[in-house]
Amino acid sequence: SVSNLQMLSGNQLAPQGTFTSPVFDAGRIVSFDRIQWTESLPSGCDVELEVALADNYEDFANTASPPVWFGPSGAGTKFTTPGGENLPSGKTGRYAMVRATLTGTGSATPTLSDIQLSCNAASATGSRVKRYLFDEAGNIRRITTGDDAGSPTDERDGTGWSSGEG
Repeated sequence: SVSNLQMLSGNQLAPQGTFTSPVFDAGRIVSFDRIQWTESLPSGCDVELEVALADNYEDFANTASPPVWFGPSGAGTKFTTPGGENLPSGKTGRYAMVRATLTGTGSATPTLSDIQLSCNAASATGSRVKRYLFDEAGNIRRITTGDDAGSPTDERDGTGWSSGEG
């Protein structure tokens, strides 16, 4: 969860911050189709997302010609509908990154709690998403697997789970 973008000097909240995801590996080149996320927006706040795709992992390290960040209408636009938006047609790659811009008011900040990037909607299998819920110590408390529509297909929940240490 990304929230409470606090400035290093004092207790004032930052008016804007950016979160860039780690590189996601789909395992093969796929057609990325849709993005959706969960956000909480206090009055005057906003969350906007962009996606970058590449066929090769190394492309993200290429500072001279990195993959282009894009939104629903291509480069220079941002996704703004958390319930889901289609990516522009023909967006393929093996690797993906998501960049989120969170805008607050200085006294309030938005929260971004999950992002789902779907691929291969036209295939018979579609894509799946796993959501992990952690406790404050970093232990997994729940794993939920869902389909492209966000419907849970499997949920594993256990208060007795441990991190495996000790």
